[in-house]
Amino acid sequence: MNRHLLDIAASVPKGRHALVVLDGAGWHRSRALEIPASVTLLRLPPCSPELNPVETVFQFLKSRRFASQVFETAGAVKEKVGAVWSDFTKPPDRTRTLGARSLGDLA
Repeated sequence: MNRHLLDIAASVPKGRHALVVLDGAGWHRSRALEIPASVTLLRLPPCSPELNPVETVFQFLKSRRFASQVFETAGAVKEKVGAVWSDFTKPPDRTRTLGARSLGDLA
């Protein structure tokens, strides 16, 4: 997680700041986390997938690409994940659209 935070910080333009939304995963709560100055962590409350934008992305990927499939090998799974992710990231606004939240959606 520390390496991930460093990678995020390295991509933040000078004068800007990154907000990283985290769920309750153990590595998100580690006391050993080293948080760069250009990064702020926002920890979501427990049991709140509706607040986590990445859950919408996961649901999109699962429902359209992985439903009712059986893979023969781990390599086949990796290959499928790579292809799906490549396809998913082609439209530049897809992630922003799926991850968008408004207060009205959450009320």
